[in-house]
Amino acid sequence: MFKNTAVMYGSSNNQKHVNSNYPMMLVGGENLGLKHGTFHKRGDTGAPLSHMHSALLNAMDVPNT
Repeated sequence: MFKNTAVMYGSSNNQKHVNSNYPMMLVGGENLGLKHGTFHKRGDTGAPLSHMHSALLNAMDVPNT
């Protein structure tokens, strides 16, 4: 069951209204293409968090229209 499950955990900073550089953890989903035991620093790419959400929806065959 957990091979087809993805859990995303993150936190935000409510002291500022700047929505960047949040710590985020994405675990599980071996059958969804997630690679275990890796660390990615994505803050430097400038890509929005919505790209990760779209990639997860695509991996689960959920239309993201």
